[in-house]
Amino acid sequence: MVRKYARYFREAPSSACDVDEPRLCVEGLAVVFDEPIGTKTGDILVIESGAFDAHFASGARTEMWLAHDAKEVVCSTVSGLEFVKTEDGLAFRFPLDNRRYADTIRRMVESGRQACVSVGITRTKERTETIGRHKVTFVETAELRESSLVAAGACDQAFARLIDANHSPSLRESIESTPFKIESGLHNAKTQRDKITARIERLSERLAALDGRTETFSASTGPDIGRPATKWPTLEESNRAQTEETERLQRQARASVLK
Repeated sequence: MVRKYARYFREAPSSACDVDEPRLCVEGLAVVFDEPIGTKTGDILVIESGAFDAHFASGARTEMWLAHDAKEVVCSTVSGLEFVKTEDGLAFRFPLDNRRYADTIRRMVESGRQACVSVGITRTKERTETIGRHKVTFVETAELRESSLVAAGACDQAFARLIDANHSPSLRESIESTPFKIESGLHNAKTQRDKITARIERLSERLAALDGRTETFSASTGPDIGRPATKWPTLEESNRAQTEETERLQRQARASVLK
């Protein structure tokens, strides 16, 4: 009898392991509605809440790419990619079951090196309004051709994170959860910090160039006696200001989540 049933006891551990095996997915925000987005071409777009309704109602295919590269297709809406429309934007989720990309995407998202999201759309109906001194294009309807994992996107709030689907609710429930909102806020704070860092670096370069021109001018005209020397911020002072600004943005993000 022991011999007869032995194979069932041998198979039990592997079955248990299968249950505990994580089902990694990537989820996040792909688009934020009714917010101005600055494009690389200098345009300002506002994607309205119902812009993609007709696209999804038609059953049209949308793909997930890496860095807007049509040759790097991770999945699509016919192979696990799903979207959920919320009041604020368009959320997405897809399983990491493409062996070619799974390890790469996991490293990119975990490290934050490529955890931003950008979309490729075809605008089918739009209008342009002048707000202040800026022309703003309001996208009323559009086709969502693809969504991409990128290092930096036009929409600051669009982000990606890793989850284990075995221990996570559905996408619709997940986007209403506190962890999702906190990660969204922290990603936005990080994006703002990166932009501040870039501004500080550009300012430092301009100041260094200006300081160089001042020295050349002084060398050719002699010392400027009685004129106080210009004191530029040190690297330590710039870093401290950057840290304080980042902490302020993080506090603001957490406060908005907990309201």
